[in-house]
Amino acid sequence: MARKITFDSTLSEGDKAFAYRMGALVEESLVARHSYTRLQQQGTDVILVNDRNMGELGLFDRAQNKVTINLARHSSPEEFVSTLVHESAHQTRYFRGFKPDNIYEEYFAFRREFLFNNGRRPSLVERQQLWNEVQQMYSDLPVGRIPVQSWGK
Repeated sequence: MARKITFDSTLSEGDKAFAYRMGALVEESLVARHSYTRLQQQGTDVILVNDRNMGELGLFDRAQNKVTINLARHSSPEEFVSTLVHESAHQTRYFRGFKPDNIYEEYFAFRREFLFNNGRRPSLVERQQLWNEVQQMYSDLPVGRIPVQSWGK
């Protein structure tokens, strides 16, 4: 069942105009278009909010099959779409049976963001840098898998 993006009541008309510009970016980018298509195919709701008290850029709620993206934490349509791609990676992997809430799953989502933002996959050096950054950002999570065995040493 396909779902659509909905606007929370916290969005102003300016926020909605911002969101429409983001829709054009999704259409233009193969990575973003595929990410959004996967969300639709799994019946995932995408909710846009403007909540300064919400600390996250976005989140995937497995229990409700919902992605919430917080416009209050984004300064450009490109950042929003990058977050959409990130959360779509979490959603896709969850529906494929991968265990969520670990550093490896965050790393994987950031790799998808890199692909969207740079139009290419990260090099081995860039992947190592991403891995290091994600370990620091999510030090409270278990590691999960290690992308390259030598990185775990």
